[in-house]
Amino acid sequence: DMDKSIGDYIIVTMKDSMIVGICSYIIFFFLKLEYSSLFALIIGIGNVIPFIGPFIGLIPVIMYAMTKSFRLTIMIIVCITILQTIEANIIKPWLTRASLKIHPITTLLVVLIGGALFGIGGAFIAIPVYIILKSVWIFCENKYFSKLKQLK
Repeated sequence: DMDKSIGDYIIVTMKDSMIVGICSYIIFFFLKLEYSSLFALIIGIGNVIPFIGPFIGLIPVIMYAMTKSFRLTIMIIVCITILQTIEANIIKPWLTRASLKIHPITTLLVVLIGGALFGIGGAFIAIPVYIILKSVWIFCENKYFSKLKQLK
């Protein structure tokens, strides 16, 4: 069960990152940003880190856009912020709820706690650690606590 849950999490994360990367490419293409593919790839890879990853991936894009024009920089920030809002509030919760059966608020809290305790690395591994702990808890509950309930 734990293997399936972690596998599902990896698949959900990859699907979500691909969606964000492709949408970022479309935005950059229409804004006529040079190196659209590279920047979209960076944002897609950054999206693997929940909530903050895409904005970390946006830093090189913003730095490059600032060398071109202020207007382009603002348009990129606005468009990617809108994309991230849609991704965080609609796409990711839908994918997560359907595959992992984890409530979106739980996801947010787990990532925030992982990030607060262990930095970016903690945010990155927070969900898989949560899945493992949840699986262990369910296993123990079924194996040991159910016997205690039967004794009563």
